[in-house]
Amino acid sequence: MCASVLLRLLCILWCKLANFNIKLANFNMIREPGFFCAIISPNYNKGGFNMKNKASVLIEEEKEVEKEQLDYGIACIVALAIPLVIAAIFAVILERAIEMVLLMACLFPLREHAGGFHFSNRRMCSVVSTLIFILQILAIKYWEVHSYIAIAAFIVASIPIAFFAPVGNKNRNLDLYEKEKYGDRAKTIWLVQTFAFFVLWILNLSRWYIIILVAVMTVGMLVSIGYIQEKIGYRNREENV
Repeated sequence: MCASVLLRLLCILWCKLANFNIKLANFNMIREPGFFCAIISPNYNKGGFNMKNKASVLIEEEKEVEKEQLDYGIACIVALAIPLVIAAIFAVILERAIEMVLLMACLFPLREHAGGFHFSNRRMCSVVSTLIFILQILAIKYWEVHSYIAIAAFIVASIPIAFFAPVGNKNRNLDLYEKEKYGDRAKTIWLVQTFAFFVLWILNLSRWYIIILVAVMTVGMLVSIGYIQEKIGYRNREENV
């Protein structure tokens, strides 16, 4: 029982974080003349308005929305959990478990708010995510980057985040309000990570600043691809009008 409640809460939370656009039931019936009378008497029927029937339709629609939410949440959790488990095993084998935890702490908040390219197919997204996580861990373990090259790479990777984020995609369209909200959050997270990166760079702690570098490079690349994809899609829509 507790496990099912926890799973339900996780799914709903995931849908909220992923900005899942749920089509809620139509509440125009509130403006119907018999609405307030029907509250007092569910059997009230005036001019063909049957509150009892509309209430049952509304309840059914809410159940469908809830089921859609749960199905989406479970699919997203599974699609993310599989790559994370594989990456965690790989990180333990390479003795980089702590670095992986820190990498995810840097990567997920920035990725969530900056947006960028996503595969429309969850299975493909899961496979590619696994490959990216493994490449990131390999980079943290074996990439002996020169300190000045690290600075240059960080600046180049930061440009799309600073100027283009957030970027929507086919699975997640952003309106002007969301672009402003997520853009501010993405830039705040990026500024915090930039500060941490330069502090670690000054202290010559390459083992740790490379974690932030890898996270920012990954998000910067995905934002760049998503931005190009968004512009091409926008241009195609204009041509079709």
